[in-house]
Amino acid sequence: MAIIRFLSTSPTNNAVLCAGIEGNALLTWRASLDNNSQSRLSSWSSSTNPCSNWVGIRCNKAGRISIINITSFGIKGTLHYLNFSTLPHLTTIKLPDNALYGTIPPTIGNLSRLTYLELASNNFSEPIPIEIGQLTHLKFLNLYNNSFYGSIIHEIGLLKSLVTLHLSSNEFTGSIPNFFGNLSSLTFLALSEKKLSGKIPASIGNITNLNILYIYDNQLSGPIVDEVVKLTSLVNLDLAKNKLLGQIPQSIGNLGNLTLLYLFNNFLSGPIPEGIGKLMSLEDLALNNNNLTNKIPDSIGNLGKLTSLSLFDNNLTGHIPSSIRNLTNLIKLIIYENKLQGPVPPELGKLKTLADLGLFTNQLSGNLPTELNNITNLQYFAVSENQFTGHLPQNVCTGSSLKLFVIRQNNFVGTVPRSLKNCSSLQIYQCSNKPAIRKYI
Repeated sequence: MAIIRFLSTSPTNNAVLCAGIEGNALLTWRASLDNNSQSRLSSWSSSTNPCSNWVGIRCNKAGRISIINITSFGIKGTLHYLNFSTLPHLTTIKLPDNALYGTIPPTIGNLSRLTYLELASNNFSEPIPIEIGQLTHLKFLNLYNNSFYGSIIHEIGLLKSLVTLHLSSNEFTGSIPNFFGNLSSLTFLALSEKKLSGKIPASIGNITNLNILYIYDNQLSGPIVDEVVKLTSLVNLDLAKNKLLGQIPQSIGNLGNLTLLYLFNNFLSGPIPEGIGKLMSLEDLALNNNNLTNKIPDSIGNLGKLTSLSLFDNNLTGHIPSSIRNLTNLIKLIIYENKLQGPVPPELGKLKTLADLGLFTNQLSGNLPTELNNITNLQYFAVSENQFTGHLPQNVCTGSSLKLFVIRQNNFVGTVPRSLKNCSSLQIYQCSNKPAIRKYI
């Protein structure tokens, strides 16, 4: 193929020659793609300047190709015909949300200046090539949502400049390698939706700058190691959908910057630690589907920024704490399928932003407090399979947003709320009771 003829001149003949070689490498790759992909890259032509006319291509001040950014173009093909060794000035490769398949070519190891590599949401497979360990200036590596398999290669531990590492939604197996503790610059680490097994390595505590840690939906076992709760910079911690055992560490309160804590769908046991009340930045807390016991700690009322609280499907006992009145930003309160007893505290009526209220399958009793009439924008009202008596709150659907209303297997009397007439969006309505409750709709 002939060297590219430019419409504009480069600073030196050498630069023109080098840019021509680089452009030809991209044209060779374009020719290997399917017809639709080639038409989408129609601006790539031997008669135009790649630095000013080619979609998705950017050059540095010396006129050398430095950025390939082809995001969500529907590009279909492989990278086998893209000769990375002819593109030594690349700093950024962004090819997410396309239909690329095959492997990452070993020649990618020649890109010594590369700092940003994003291949997310494609159809790549095979193991990650070990040559990726040569990209020692890499700061961002995102291989999310592909079909890479095998173990997570140890060469990734050589990438000590990494700030973001996203390997979720692939087919990796084996354990989480200890070498992650060497990646001390990481702020984002995602290893979710895989088949990883074994324990959380203690070395993870060395990543002291970590803000985001996602290891959910694996087959991890063992306890939540103390080293995790030493990561005081964490903002999001998601260890859900694993096989983790033991208690939630008492020192969980050290993670004072957390806004999200997901530990649901594990085998955690013991009480919810009082120290959880120290997580005063927390907005989303999900501890459901475990074997947690004892009462809901009063300190839960310290979490004034909380918008979602999910504690369902555990073995929690005792009363709903009155300190819940402080959670004035709460939108979801889901605590069904436990062994909670006693009345619903009237303080619950202070949660005027509440949309989802799930209390069913407990041992709650007494009258529902009239203060619940203050919550007028409920979408989900489920209090079935308890021992409630008395009348239902009449304003439960004043806001016309109720979608689910389930009160069966209680001892309510009187009529169902008149406000249900306003709820055109009501999808599930179950109100069979021991004393026959009269319908009003």
